[in-house]
Amino acid sequence: MTQAISAVTIHDLRFSYENATEKPFYDNFNLSIAAGSVVAIMGGSGSGKSTLAKLLVRDYPLTAGAISWREDFSAPHEVIYTDQHPLNSVFPWQSVRENIEWPLRCRNWSSTERKSRVERLLELFGLAGRATAFPRAVSGGELQRLAIARCISWRPRCLILDESLSALDRNTRAGIIEALRTIRDEDEMTIILITHYLTDVMAFANRCVALGERPVRILGDFPISLPFPRDENSAAYQTAQEPLIEILRHGHL
Repeated sequence: MTQAISAVTIHDLRFSYENATEKPFYDNFNLSIAAGSVVAIMGGSGSGKSTLAKLLVRDYPLTAGAISWREDFSAPHEVIYTDQHPLNSVFPWQSVRENIEWPLRCRNWSSTERKSRVERLLELFGLAGRATAFPRAVSGGELQRLAIARCISWRPRCLILDESLSALDRNTRAGIIEALRTIRDEDEMTIILITHYLTDVMAFANRCVALGERPVRILGDFPISLPFPRDENSAAYQTAQEPLIEILRHGHL
């Protein structure tokens, strides 16, 4: 079997918050994420999963160790971070269509390329009927769909979703996951899903890394080798989620 090529490798990571008097938040932490994969980083409140996301996008400086992105992921615009607050990722003075198109203008896409890409994203994220609306006039679910569509408009190599689906209803989450699954296949994008929802992990990821304790450590690293669409009532689905349920039963997440 051919070994997967890593998009990012975390080696002997050590991190402490400024003025922290307790032991390091991360200490001797190691993880590798394959290019083109969908990896869920799962953990409870305070488990370090969002801190890891911020470390990956260089928002926090490392105390020691290294985070090494593959060369074609190394430019800042190739690894994109979005959180559960969609207004952090959109311009309120631009329409839905303008928000998605603006990054493409900045990157000098031709008008034909821009139109094709924007129409595709509007369709995938269910926003075609809201293209001329402004962020203040759309629902919370539509706003989160817009934020994600805008962040992937120029086909970045990696998308980090930091609890971006947590405040959404089940149907909206399912729609976003389906759109992202399609765009991941089309663009060969790597996706890192930061979450505490087992249902989102099982609906989307092909690997789950469960974090806990402090210093943060990996409690479990599980493949989810199920074809799509996934049937929650199938025996294969139940078998695949059992290791994660065991971690939940023991109160680690």
